[in-house]
Amino acid sequence: MKIAMINEFSQAAKNEIVLGVLKEVVEPMGHTVYNTGMNTEEAPLKLGEPGYLTYLNIGVQASLLLNSGAVDFVVTGCGTGQGAMMACNMMPGVVCGLCIEPSDAYLFLQINKLRQKVEAGAMYIQTQGIFDLDTFKRFME
Repeated sequence: MKIAMINEFSQAAKNEIVLGVLKEVVEPMGHTVYNTGMNTEEAPLKLGEPGYLTYLNIGVQASLLLNSGAVDFVVTGCGTGQGAMMACNMMPGVVCGLCIEPSDAYLFLQINKLRQKVEAGAMYIQTQGIFDLDTFKRFME
């Protein structure tokens, strides 16, 4: 799976930490992480400077990356998560939600793949919540 991480300006200083943890968890599983958002404290932190990303920019970028097939999944961050979630949900072909625990992220991957499943002939969709993280981890392995 190809995963994009897109952080906006308020999360630029945390980017290295989040990126490191994300890579530590998913790369041993064979997934690839691409850092496509703001990524350093030296990043432009003034509106209008090239490279300055807001949650609105995250929505557009996530939609382009997902709908083009460049990535399969997006991890994003803004100040509260609400702006990024609303901006992403405004974009065609993207369903985004605020993930409280890791199993939430897997559910959104399945939802974002829904369009391709329907185009391939799927007639119905069934899903359920995951509450046992040990079982989920074994399933992902």
